[in-house]
Amino acid sequence: MRETMSKNRHDPSGISGSPFKRIDPKPVSAFPWKRWLKGLLFVSAAGFILIILLQEFISRVSLPGSGGARDTKAAEVIDFRFDSPSAMEGWKTYVFNNKSRYVVEADSEAEWALHATSQNAYSTIFKVVNVPLETKPVLAWEWRAIKFPTGKKNLSLDAKGENDYAIRICAIFARNNPLMTDVIQYIWDDYFPVGTHARSPYSKNVRMLVVRSGTPPASEKWFLEKRDLRKDYEMLFGKMRYRSLKSIGITTNSDDTKTMSEAYVRRIWIESTQPKPVRKNWRKVRQYSKEIWRTITAPFKHVRMDRIRLKQVRLKVPFLKKEHDVSSPSVDLSTSGPSDDAPF
Repeated sequence: MRETMSKNRHDPSGISGSPFKRIDPKPVSAFPWKRWLKGLLFVSAAGFILIILLQEFISRVSLPGSGGARDTKAAEVIDFRFDSPSAMEGWKTYVFNNKSRYVVEADSEAEWALHATSQNAYSTIFKVVNVPLETKPVLAWEWRAIKFPTGKKNLSLDAKGENDYAIRICAIFARNNPLMTDVIQYIWDDYFPVGTHARSPYSKNVRMLVVRSGTPPASEKWFLEKRDLRKDYEMLFGKMRYRSLKSIGITTNSDDTKTMSEAYVRRIWIESTQPKPVRKNWRKVRQYSKEIWRTITAPFKHVRMDRIRLKQVRLKVPFLKKEHDVSSPSVDLSTSGPSDDAPF
């Protein structure tokens, strides 16, 4: 009995000299997947919390020479005065239908201003400013209308064939794509009352707003306008889609009515009613985060590449089955197929 038990220890089949061989189970992978996954989740969560705390700490610390935790830049004023011919430098022209005339010259009283005239033409001049809307900019200008286009029926502000006005000041909101723009046109009209607004008959992204109406009295020469751009944008378009005022423009046209229009603009400027906040530089934080992420995911990349190579070997070598080990010396890969197709 003892001899039988001792034999059974060495022969699990219980039969001495059995032709059946013991099949060993597949070796368990030595790579600790569970530990690595737990460690990855833990380090990711800790890094995320650390970045949040770091941002909060930096936002509370005041920079040298600043007045407090919320460091800001002084409010800026962008001013364009048309007091000499050189004031037109940097202004660009866009022609829709023939070219209107924009020249800085002295009027009959020897006062310099931008003289805008149109004879059956429609073009605009514009200047890139790039003012962020978070500063709550106010657009202001001084203008005077001389001659209004005639022959309009004045049925509605957005009537096609009557989109001619003596002078328009344009605020253009855009991103890098010039096709994605929203435009507000501040109009001086001789018929519709102040506050009338409508969508342009030629573009769904353009809104027209009458800010001055009627023929100017002879007693006054210049008329001052100030508009809150954020407030007007939300009134005309609804939700803010853009974060900055890309450019400003000046327009006079009379191509629809085939008549003439004329106006003057002496000055146009942008006031920021709220200082611009200083943006923190997060390049170092991003760089450190990328390095930590690469260190954590490096072992997983090697394991993934080993699996890809194994799949390539199985595809190239027909007789190599799943149960074979690529590193086994019994498998000769050099004679298993054409050498030109070998993956390594």
